[in-house]
Amino acid sequence: MMGSAAVRDWPATLPKASFKGVRFHVEREGVDEGGRFVAVHPFVNAENHATEDLGRKPQLIGVTAYVVGNLADARAQELLDACSSYGEGLLVLPMTGALLARCVSVSTASEKGRLGYVALSMRFVEAGLDTGGFPLIEIGDRIAEDILKTLPGLIGDVLSGF
Repeated sequence: MMGSAAVRDWPATLPKASFKGVRFHVEREGVDEGGRFVAVHPFVNAENHATEDLGRKPQLIGVTAYVVGNLADARAQELLDACSSYGEGLLVLPMTGALLARCVSVSTASEKGRLGYVALSMRFVEAGLDTGGFPLIEIGDRIAEDILKTLPGLIGDVLSGF
């Protein structure tokens, strides 16, 4: 005889949503884009092509959210500020869980007939590595160092021709 399985109490088991510590409610969440970067190489006058796997794409996560209550306007502004602030932050979503992410877009909407309710649409990207941009000075230093290493030999070659 099969035992009866307990039905999961979804609301009790899901984490509360937040970004950089600012709480909100979730209407919808999901991966808007993922997969892999693939370069497609066509061949001239051919009926075939080659593909090259360039690695995993960062996941783009879409969230339709809302804040509600007497302080909905203030909470919406807090979330807007968090999404507009520099750097990555901890994003916690009920189904996705927790991950470090950066907010790449946020928009708000309120309606006259729904006072005390502010809807938000947000898009996040996985934080990834924080390289701080390209280290141009380090690259420039390495190029200059290589030039200086080859310069004596080059000068010697030029002078030996005289």
